Amino acid sequence: MKEDEVYSLRKARQQIIEICREICIQRWGMADRHWKLFETELMQPAFSELIGSIFFKECKICIAKKNYMRVHDLLQYDIDLNIAAQLLQLSEESRITLAKKAKKQNMETLEKYHKKIFASIQDVKKSARIKFSYTGTENISIYVREKKCEYKLFSSANPWMEGADLADGMKAENPKEICVLGFSGGYVVNELAKRFEQAKIKVYLPNIDIFKVIIDNILVCNILQNKNIEFYPDPMGLMFFVKIWESVGQYEDFAFYIDRSELRACVGDQIVTDRLIRESKQVQCRGLGISRAKDLVGIRIEQYIMNLIK
Repeated sequence: MKEDEVYSLRKARQQIIEICREICIQRWGMADRHWKLFETELMQPAFSELIGSIFFKECKICIAKKNYMRVHDLLQYDIDLNIAAQLLQLSEESRITLAKKAKKQNMETLEKYHKKIFASIQDVKKSARIKFSYTGTENISIYVREKKCEYKLFSSANPWMEGADLADGMKAENPKEICVLGFSGGYVVNELAKRFEQAKIKVYLPNIDIFKVIIDNILVCNILQNKNIEFYPDPMGLMFFVKIWESVGQYEDFAFYIDRSELRACVGDQIVTDRLIRESKQVQCRGLGISRAKDLVGIRIEQYIMNLIK
């Protein structure tokens, strides 16, 4: 499979997510618009078999008849699975080639737009707690070791869908500033950037070794080039927590997102991670007073620091 075909398949999966999302929130006009973009993408050679399938033909009929719920099911459970199957068949040799090209482009982009981050990852050595394999629908699948177990950094089957679902969990209407703890594979950050085009997104990096693995293997140039996205090395996540302590409840146009896998990698404890995530959701609730919100954040920062010191 050629390089451009791989990227076309991945782009198509993202477009399927956009169509399905618009259908779920009943924005039929936007669903039609994304469908037209999807059809255009399907003109690429990688989709020669797909456009002749009964699923695609039925999809076109359902779009014409405004039967959007059937379109949603066909896209998500038939067409997307067909695309995923093609991506999963990508050879290790092809994945290594794609990863090397991604690293070259990412590093060039980092050096141009984020010189401090570029400098900070130069001396980052391979971490024993992180391993990856040339599998999944991306170039690689990444695993983080924790004590006697390990967990995935992001979904191997559909990281784009996972990113969209996680972004849904951040309750915000029109934020001007979004603080994010952890980059992970970049899928949530990319989704937030698409949904809130005018917002300034500040990404705090608690695990620079994980960020280095992403830069070395997964193409994220579109995120690195986005002028509304800033990156800050934050080894223990303290800058992030202090930032939300200063801002939460004070500004209506402020929002934050915590990447669970990155926080867990930083803390090294699943139970503490779950507690912090749970409390952070309470803090973002609209009805919470400023003083109470700050109290909760302050308590969690203290517990977080104590856990790191142990």
